[in-house]
Amino acid sequence: MRHSQQESNSQKRSENIGEQIRITRKILNLSLYQLAEELEISAPYVSNIERGIKRPSHKIRTKMIKWLEKQEHKNKS
Repeated sequence: MRHSQQESNSQKRSENIGEQIRITRKILNLSLYQLAEELEISAPYVSNIERGIKRPSHKIRTKMIKWLEKQEHKNKS
């Protein structure tokens, strides 16, 4: 994938990160608490991000994107 496509995919991912996190979490049958533990943030914060109430900081958004990419890679293997 070319660099510009990667940036575009990352940008799309960050725009609706909460929705993508919720969908992936439910597919994996993870609780909010389990995901929060993996991301090293609080479960209420994850919940607020999933529902679009809060926007994650750059640092947390980066963690979430990496987590999503890790899950995608696991599913492809």
